[in-house]
Amino acid sequence: MESDLLVQLTPDPSDAHLYLVPAFGTNMFALLDYYMHAVAAIDAAHPFWARRGGADHVFLITSDR
Repeated sequence: MESDLLVQLTPDPSDAHLYLVPAFGTNMFALLDYYMHAVAAIDAAHPFWARRGGADHVFLITSDR
């Protein structure tokens, strides 16, 4: 069955619908602090965070627990 969904990568952030945030935490005890720091850094440096308040940004969070 063919899907109508078309996935494309773009080098232009203004054309993107989703953003993958390459921030991987390893300290499970301070993970919330780590991601809060990452969000603050992204918000300060990249205007596309504010476009939708970060709702279009995807964080990959892994755990060995």
